[in-house]
Amino acid sequence: MPSSTRASPTLLSEAKEKTTDDGSVAFHKDDFAFMRDFHRIVELMLTGAHQEEIGKAVAQMDERFDNARRILQELPGLQYVEEEQDAILKRETGILEAKKQQLRKYMELPPFRPSDDE
Repeated sequence: MPSSTRASPTLLSEAKEKTTDDGSVAFHKDDFAFMRDFHRIVELMLTGAHQEEIGKAVAQMDERFDNARRILQELPGLQYVEEEQDAILKRETGILEAKKQQLRKYMELPPFRPSDDE
């Protein structure tokens, strides 16, 4: 097949990275799906005649792996095991409930209560 009509070696699941308003990186499930890319590389290798395309496809897949690693590194709480995350969540939920109760008490104080005179 002439090179001008060959399919591009571009991998099928290019990363679609976006940055959110708070500066964190948003990602798609496809950012962690590598099977189609791997299959494409194997297909290119089986044909044997497309060394340059194989190299480009492998380099692109390597970039996608690096991107996935970077996204995983930026996930909050990654340094905690599940039990530690559960304990932190329980503690923070308790604090939230205490603050809600405190707010309800404050809202019952005379300056915050609607007066019956109005």
